Amino acid sequence: MKLEEIAPIMYRLFVNRSDAYAVQTHNGNGYLTVNETISNNQILEHLKGDETIGVYQLDKENYVKWCVFDFDKNTEENFADAKKLCDRIKGEGYYPLLELSGGGEWKCHVWTFFTQADAVSIRYWAENVSRGLEVNEIFPKQTELSEDKLYGSLVKLVLGINKKTGRR
Repeated sequence: MKLEEIAPIMYRLFVNRSDAYAVQTHNGNGYLTVNETISNNQILEHLKGDETIGVYQLDKENYVKWCVFDFDKNTEENFADAKKLCDRIKGEGYYPLLELSGGGEWKCHVWTFFTQADAVSIRYWAENVSRGLEVNEIFPKQTELSEDKLYGSLVKLVLGINKKTGRR
């Protein structure tokens, strides 16, 4: 499959808020918000490794279409917890995606996709399904947008190059 064919699939899966996205700085120490409509072209640049982008999870009505669990301890034990979480999620009838996040040998994300759902319900589900496991962060972190959080949190889009480590 060509990258040009993958970009629209990734757009459908990961882009919930289309009016803004973020670009990782060249040194990898942060992200800058871009207040423009995200398109398949930005995702294609991300897949090629020319740019690393992050997507915002919450839409303006506080709905999400994915949840991600961040395992950042970079230990084999933490990675084992991520695999246990995948088994739990599969047991609930979902098909999680386990992705190495590019930040270290064992750092990873576990993604779960939904039809659009309110962030409060998904956050509640995520906290329950991950209970007893060492998850560093759960997204959605916020369940609603506010004046000081106009976009909510972002997550680096899958298959991109982490500018800090140079790893996909």
